[in-house]
Amino acid sequence: MTEGLIRDRTHPNRMDSDQQSRLQTAPELRNVSSLGQLPLHSTDLLTLLDPTGVVLYETPSIERLYGYEQKELVGEQVADYFHPEDRDRVVKAFAAIVSTEGSHVETVEYRHLMADGSYKWIESVSSSNPTPDGNYVINSRDISERKQREREIQQTREQVQSERDGKEAIRQ
Repeated sequence: MTEGLIRDRTHPNRMDSDQQSRLQTAPELRNVSSLGQLPLHSTDLLTLLDPTGVVLYETPSIERLYGYEQKELVGEQVADYFHPEDRDRVVKAFAAIVSTEGSHVETVEYRHLMADGSYKWIESVSSSNPTPDGNYVINSRDISERKQREREIQQTREQVQSERDGKEAIRQ
């Protein structure tokens, strides 16, 4: 009789119980407090807001992304740092998260004030599922480069369209 390994191919990405056991006992995960170190290595910013939009916590990546010290915005109304043209739209998106029952996700793009006085394009995502304390986790990332590429593509399209319009005018 031949012995072998049998795998459930109906769920190819699912780990078997031995794999799960090894993962759960991996040295770096044995101490659950090490999970608190994960935000130190994140490229995104995690912000904890109370239901009124007051900053309760920012991960250390705020220093790299926005130029502020980690605790500098704690206690501040986050909307005060949004570009005036974007503020109402972002505040409405947050209000939708706070007022929605059940599971709802909002993603919003806006300009955020940096410590040096400039603005960067940011994309923030949040869920209507509050923390046990009734606060909200916002996941944000810098999308300035993407917005710049979008502007360049739009300018190229406009230039091509203008050239087409010019050629059409000449033909007539």
